[in-house]
Amino acid sequence: MIYKILKVLAWIAVKIYFRKISCENEVNIPKKGAVLLVGNHPNSFLDAVVLAVLMKRPLHFLARSDVFDKPWKQWILSKLHMIPIYRLQEGKENLGKNEVTFERCQKLFEAGQIVLIFPEGLSIAEKRLRKLKKGAAKVAFQSEAAHDFGLDIEVVCVGINYSHPTQARQALMIDFAKPFPMKDFKEEYQAHPAQAIHSLNEEIEKRISDKIVIIEPRNREHFAEQLFVLGRNESKKNPENSFLKNLNDLRIEQRITTLLPNIPPKEIQKVEDYFQELQTYHLHDVFIAGNTFKNNIFYLSSYLTLPLYYLGLLFYYPLANFAHQTAEKKVKNTQFYTSVHFALHFGMVLLFNLFLFVFLTFIFHFIYALLGLFASLFLGYFTLNFYEWKQDIIIKRHYLRLFKKNTPLINQLKMERKEIIKSIFSESRVLSK
Repeated sequence: MIYKILKVLAWIAVKIYFRKISCENEVNIPKKGAVLLVGNHPNSFLDAVVLAVLMKRPLHFLARSDVFDKPWKQWILSKLHMIPIYRLQEGKENLGKNEVTFERCQKLFEAGQIVLIFPEGLSIAEKRLRKLKKGAAKVAFQSEAAHDFGLDIEVVCVGINYSHPTQARQALMIDFAKPFPMKDFKEEYQAHPAQAIHSLNEEIEKRISDKIVIIEPRNREHFAEQLFVLGRNESKKNPENSFLKNLNDLRIEQRITTLLPNIPPKEIQKVEDYFQELQTYHLHDVFIAGNTFKNNIFYLSSYLTLPLYYLGLLFYYPLANFAHQTAEKKVKNTQFYTSVHFALHFGMVLLFNLFLFVFLTFIFHFIYALLGLFASLFLGYFTLNFYEWKQDIIIKRHYLRLFKKNTPLINQLKMERKEIIKSIFSESRVLSK
């Protein structure tokens, strides 16, 4: 019951926290039966949250044992379908407790449930896949071996991609690979268990890699992010570009990464110089691309709702600021920042609206309290969108003023961008791939 309630609340939070969400190939998740779900792990516990809320079937997932350090936490986390996994960092003497964890996973498989495991073991906010641990493979093989491979466990690999892993209101891109049965490894496991585990990990690694953005070499990460910006904006401006045609944001980033090793330093320097000029003049590539000036009734009517916006700021800005400041002070490892910020922000919003609902119920009638709750949630969502629109308008006005004041500069930037697009996203590169 607790899981279902929090899933609904988390679904709302995820939909608000991310500006854009794409979830591909959900049909690859079996509608029933035991499933081992494995994926990359770029963003701490937020990875499990987004999968839990976007999938119809309930998830049971392994989490680091140090978060189960209090009895009350153990009770709550167990209701959220979380199972502790013990690592060497929590003490060598605790590793034996993982046998209990493996038994719990086996019982879940027997009941035809989905168990989510992140085989990388660690969470690091980077666009690549690290070497997989053996835990997920061991859990699946031990469960199947205990039933002579009669559990019919299906393995589903998922790629979790964030356009900017440490920022809110960005894009979330999820893609599920086709399932494959553990039975495929039965003979190999019975003959050579260690080799079967290695083979399973190789298959998982291959399938996850096909579903995520991997930036190689490492020293071109910043350059790759610049190309991602160019690619996304160009696909909106010129959807018929042969290099980007019929691609969503995830496929655009994946295709761009195939170019990275072969782009010469001279072209890299052109791109970096272009973005340095944008930064110098406080401009964004989306404006130079020229695909942002569209009529919008919301833009025309928003000034009439300024009082509503300021009312929303009065209620929600202190909550957002508290979450931001607390996350900045408390989080030492950057890979946990987004997850902590997400939890704090929407935890505060939840408590605020719960208090508001109780207060209105006590003062007025339940129906009025319910209406007040919906009004409060709408106000918060409206304020967030108004704020983003307001920032967008400020940047657009700056661009237009600069265009009138220094037209040659804007034209020069447009020309530089056109040359970059022509040289990097060219037909010859498409044919070479």
